[in-house]
Amino acid sequence: TAKDNIGIYVNGHGSVTSTGDIKIDKGIGNLAVFAKGGTPVGATEQVSVNKIEGTNTKNSIFIYAESDGTKGATVKASELNISNATVEADADTANKKDTGAVFATGENTEVTVSRTSTPSSANINITGGKRKNATTGKDDGYVGFGFFANNKAKINADYNSLKVTDGSSAVVAQDTGTEINMDHGEVEYSGEGYALFSDGSGKIKLTNGKLILNGKATGFSVDYNTTPQPIDLTSTTVNINSDDAILMSVKNVTSIGTTGMGTALLSKVNLTPANI
Repeated sequence: TAKDNIGIYVNGHGSVTSTGDIKIDKGIGNLAVFAKGGTPVGATEQVSVNKIEGTNTKNSIFIYAESDGTKGATVKASELNISNATVEADADTANKKDTGAVFATGENTEVTVSRTSTPSSANINITGGKRKNATTGKDDGYVGFGFFANNKAKINADYNSLKVTDGSSAVVAQDTGTEINMDHGEVEYSGEGYALFSDGSGKIKLTNGKLILNGKATGFSVDYNTTPQPIDLTSTTVNINSDDAILMSVKNVTSIGTTGMGTALLSKVNLTPANI
């Protein structure tokens, strides 16, 4: 079984441009692409490939892109297709085992996996699991995610259909200047966290798409005092498929009447009651 391998590795120098595909079948802890910030040589992106495909993997993050401190990493793939990505059952706070589609960090880091049309079923399917505290042995949250960006990084994932089961979140954006774009995208989440998580600064745009909540999922959070909100769901439909799922959590509501309350809260993320 292949373990801890990297398909394409660019550490700040040079670039890789290919019309071919990267495929990861089975294996543990493998990455399709690792890119660290630098200046592409004779290319627009440091890494540019056709398709990235993964099946039956464990502990894999398929695209990992990070800044070198001054220059961001740039990665582009025409498609990202992941099925049955899981994490080993012994994941804990010490071994940091995790699984995810894209992790991007650092200013000017940009990962683009936008498609030209939305597939009929999820092209990215991630299954996470519970994480243990390595010291106490007790449950300590969950691992597993779809798209994660922080520290001013950007992920473009238009027309992608993402499904995350028992993960920490489906889409996570942290810090001012961070942005995840999923125009005409679909996000389906089943877990005990947020489908769309922003720390209040990172922006998530799931527009003209669909958000599906299962299990004990919470869709997103609204800070009533913040304008504009970091999450934008313009023209997106929300389906709540579980009695235990919650559309949104709300904080900092000082005064709001019961009449029109739902409409007022939904409007914060550019939803209307007709979208639910």
